[in-house]
Amino acid sequence: MSKAANMLSTAWTTLRSDALNTGTWRSAIPTYRYCPSPCHQACPVNNDIPAWIDGIEKGELHGAWLKLAVNNPFPSITGRVCHHPCESYCNRGQYDEKISIRMLERYLGDLSLERGWSFPAVDVAKKERVAIIGGGPAGLSAAYHLRLEGYTVEIYEARQKLGGLLRYGIPAYRLPKEVLDREIDRLLELGIEVHTDVAINTPGEYDRLQKEYDALFISTGAQRSRKLAQFEDSSGIIQDGLDYLYKVNSGQAPGLGQKVLVIGGGNTAIDTARSAKRLGADQVMIIYRRTEEEMPSQKSEILEAGEEGILFTFLASPVRIEKENGVQKLVCQKMQLGENDSSGRPRPEPIKDAYLSFEADSMIMALGSDIVMPKIGNGLEIQDSVLKVDGKQETSIKNVFAGGDLTSNIRFVSTAMGAGKKAAQQMAQLFGGNTVQGSSDLETVSFEEINTFYFPRNPAVVSGSFQLVVSDRIKNFEEVQLGISEEQAIGEATRCFNCGFCTVCDNCYYFCPDMAIARNSGEDGPNYTVLDQYCKGCGLCVRECPRGAIVLKEESK
Repeated sequence: MSKAANMLSTAWTTLRSDALNTGTWRSAIPTYRYCPSPCHQACPVNNDIPAWIDGIEKGELHGAWLKLAVNNPFPSITGRVCHHPCESYCNRGQYDEKISIRMLERYLGDLSLERGWSFPAVDVAKKERVAIIGGGPAGLSAAYHLRLEGYTVEIYEARQKLGGLLRYGIPAYRLPKEVLDREIDRLLELGIEVHTDVAINTPGEYDRLQKEYDALFISTGAQRSRKLAQFEDSSGIIQDGLDYLYKVNSGQAPGLGQKVLVIGGGNTAIDTARSAKRLGADQVMIIYRRTEEEMPSQKSEILEAGEEGILFTFLASPVRIEKENGVQKLVCQKMQLGENDSSGRPRPEPIKDAYLSFEADSMIMALGSDIVMPKIGNGLEIQDSVLKVDGKQETSIKNVFAGGDLTSNIRFVSTAMGAGKKAAQQMAQLFGGNTVQGSSDLETVSFEEINTFYFPRNPAVVSGSFQLVVSDRIKNFEEVQLGISEEQAIGEATRCFNCGFCTVCDNCYYFCPDMAIARNSGEDGPNYTVLDQYCKGCGLCVRECPRGAIVLKEESK
């Protein structure tokens, strides 16, 4: 055990500074620090989660939303569809139950729309201009962060409306289009110009933009659906998953019959299956070549699909389509799991002479998608099947940045938004502006640094308790997940450890036996100051800090 850890373990049990061997000749002094929480560190947009949750707990809701919106302009969207890696790293999960961060994010986002809150006006106008090619989550995020810095931003979108995957790839039962429209409209109020129905596809078009703007950000997504070679001539029988979702979201979904098979295991597969069920299919089955454990779809989506009657067949891979006496069947080979492949998952391997067959009126292929390389300049590279960029989201072409699904195989909404934000920060730095650096290189507050004495055990607000009942939700595209009340939000926020974030609880001030802690006034700087002429280094303030916002720092000899 380290010397600092020994100090912490003895201070509380003895309440005597002599156990630390400091006294007048102290060897360490308490230091207030900035140390990100694990949830903050795990957030793709670098959201300072404990800070805005503290605002909810104190009832300072508008201020909490402003702190959230500094990094995330779309909390009503991410509060519905984010894969919420923050919750997986929540320290509270080691104590009783993790904080329902996504539900709190949605609560603030929905409240901001309900009350008509606007982003602070941009009061600077800088000369540099940036073109965003692609109006999906990455492009919109980049536009937002660049506009906040005062740069002129114009978005070029190939389709009629902004949103990309958010609009055309996610069904309304997960993300209502009214919510999407209102979030985007608020963003555009900052003064962002939009060109819709304008596809940038040719070298000449890219060359024009490079001449007209100081930098480009390309976020055209992964547009080309993957296919199985043996089914290339089966277009009349097989639907493409992305194309089907586009038609569903555009109100043009074709009839699929009563028996529908969906091939794949990602979110597209789950969304197409649940959409087909809502549009009248009697039996919908997802066929996946690995097991449920390896499915890339969010686990909550798999669970909800099962509740809605979606069937699953695992360890099966499509081989061919057969017709017999007018009945159409998909023949699949049985699989077994072997050694891990490059994805880190067990490789599916065929079992010789072992087959399954399933009747189907229609089939949907949802096997993922690949990028279409932008036709700009020379020297762009492919790495791991996506466009290669450096750690700052810059391509091999100077002043041309890229992000989202075009540059990453980790295809989540918040990941795309994080890439857009990072690119915007680097462009601002390129232009000589100020940038806010992230916390990725800092050590996080561990569970062991939390004084759980101050946190009674209390269950979380469970998202499953706030859903439409199955019998109602499979009849239409009404939103499945419901929101929470202000009372529930404040109750959940109260459970947060606020790891590493000083909530001005005054514990350090009151517990200091030598009155060596002074309160500071004003909002700038730390909330407290250690008066080193009085401090003996006993460590009581450190031990009684509920959330690890103070540490004992060894003093140099």
